[in-house]
Amino acid sequence: MIDPQKLKKLKFLVDENSIKQADENFLKGIRHIKERHYTEAIKWFQLSECPESPLIIAALAFKVGDDFLFEEYIKEPFNLKCSGNIYLSYENEKIPLTKENLLKLRESLKG
Repeated sequence: MIDPQKLKKLKFLVDENSIKQADENFLKGIRHIKERHYTEAIKWFQLSECPESPLIIAALAFKVGDDFLFEEYIKEPFNLKCSGNIYLSYENEKIPLTKENLLKLRESLKG
């Protein structure tokens, strides 16, 4: 389990101008990320038809400390179509949201 104090330092950075061809549910999820309502954002991404939603859900589950949900969604196939530029920020380091980066960050915070 990861220390909740470390997870508090994890932030999401979203470039809304780079989002393209997103459905309404995806845009609502983005809005909730920006408002730091992460569990509400998960709900909207689950309803979204955008193919990168599973990756974003996994990142949000990681942020809120839900290992079960993280494990379920990190395995889901995805491709980038709607999201544009979404980054994770940890201790002033801007990290592009990819499956590989998310898994690396998770491992580094476990230690």
